[in-house]
Amino acid sequence: MSTAFSCPANSHYQTCAEICATPCPGLSDTINCPTTCAEGCACDKDFYFNGTGCVSWDQCSCYAGGHTLKIGESLISDNCFAIHICQKSGVVLSQSMVCQSEESCQVKDGLWGCYPIPPLNAVVHG
Repeated sequence: MSTAFSCPANSHYQTCAEICATPCPGLSDTINCPTTCAEGCACDKDFYFNGTGCVSWDQCSCYAGGHTLKIGESLISDNCFAIHICQKSGVVLSQSMVCQSEESCQVKDGLWGCYPIPPLNAVVHG
């Protein structure tokens, strides 16, 4: 009995496919790759596995601080000491940073960032 496989774009069927044979940079540090091959889809020549599918080298996602970033996206590190910016080919550019004087480093929606300090409301009793 044969099983029909429908492989996504930029991949093809193999009886012994290694899903992590051609990962995007940094991906092997973020997922558990099987050590043996299995029937399934493998990336075509000159395409790389990005965790969900096969993409060209310059479209590889970045992996920083446990997060997957698309090209152009950024992630601020814990306590706002650095910003990590995803560039082409999965390269992460990291730069030191400091919040502005009118901002404080806080976590919102699970991500660190520099957010405006809310104004203090003066209360006058008298």
